[in-house]
Amino acid sequence: MSALAPTLSAIGQMSGNRMNGWDNNGTSWWGIVMMSIFGVAVIVAIIWGAIAFSRSARPQAPAAPSGPTPVDILNQRYARGELDTAEYEERKRQLA
Repeated sequence: MSALAPTLSAIGQMSGNRMNGWDNNGTSWWGIVMMSIFGVAVIVAIIWGAIAFSRSARPQAPAAPSGPTPVDILNQRYARGELDTAEYEERKRQLA
């Protein structure tokens, strides 16, 4: 048993330095990969948020006027008697 003790001690020291993927300075390749993926995900989230915010901050196009159309106004003026038939027909033709 005494001849086996130094061998077991050496194996224990070697496995302690590289246990579960850890190297001598305490970093793991899997840890580096996972932190890199996390870092890329954070950067993508920041860029996505900036794009979404900039799209919502743009000024919106003005809505179409909701008032009466020129033809409606022409019809109202004709109905009130402000225009005679010839003038009404001429203006209606110009609007069309």
